[in-house]
Parts: sequence; structure tokens; C-alpha cells
Amino acid sequence: GTNRRHLPVLLKMQGDPNSDSSWGSFKPVVALTPPKQSFNTNSIANAASIFKFEGSYYLLYAGTTESSSHIGRGNNKLGVAKSDDLLNWIVL
Repeated sequence: GTNRRHLPVLLKMQGDPNSDSSWGSFKPVVALTPPKQSFNTNSIANAASIFKFEGSYYLLYAGTTESSSHIGRGNNKLGVAKSDDLLNWIVL
């Protein structure tokens, strides 16, 4: 999921995934804080995606330095970071 500051948050479903009613109830587990770089000083991690590969987590995220161009979306660039613990990130 994404919180109000457009930062990625891992959520856990509350209930049985086989029950339709469970798909509307999630609990935050950990908020991720991707590295701030020169390209993401305004929006740090928009549209983030995370996956696990060979024991490490990889985070893909878009960032901007402004929010006035491109109809208010800014000039987005893609970032990639790696973590073994979801807390400390190495920029790739």
C-alpha cells in the first residue's frame, strides 16, 4: 500500500484470504523509507513496488524534485534500492 505521504507500506490482510470480506481489511506492518536522492527530494517514492529475490528485498519507486510540470505530477524518475531487513536500503 501507500500512505498519505506517498511512501510504501507493507500491509497484512486481516482474516481469511478465501473470504471476500477479508479483502477490505488490512493492517500496516512496516512503513518503508526509501533513500532520498537528488531525483526524489519532493516525492520520495511514488508507485513503489517491492519483491524478494535470493533473500534480499528490491524496491522500485518513482521520485520527483518538483510537482508543477506534467500537469502537477512532476518529472518522475525511477529508483531501485536493495535491502536485507526492509529498514536499511542500498541504492542500485
